[in-house]
Amino acid sequence: MSDDKKSVEPVGSSDTFQQGILFDKMPRAIKQDRHLSAGAKLTFLSLYAIRAKWGRTNPSRQELADDTGQSVRTIQRGLNELEAAGWIQRRHYNSKRGTLRTSFIISKKKLLANQ
Repeated sequence: MSDDKKSVEPVGSSDTFQQGILFDKMPRAIKQDRHLSAGAKLTFLSLYAIRAKWGRTNPSRQELADDTGQSVRTIQRGLNELEAAGWIQRRHYNSKRGTLRTSFIISKKKLLANQ
């Protein structure tokens, strides 16, 4: 793999995201963010992969926990850490069934600024 600042490592499928960021790649910037715990990075990777594979931004905490092998509480801490660091934003909405859901928006600005 090249050492240029735009290098990324493969994660999954080949879906493309706006502005040329591939959602099947793990950004080097998230790996190099020394302020994030390993659990937060693993949580981000799961969010990223679900977005790439299915185009979904609203996985449940249980789904993230099952995907990463972490507890739901560890996922919650990771999401809090990612939000505090500016890597994700949460948007709450009501589903068709009337239940409150959360959508996790990955910060394009942060991805672009750190590549």
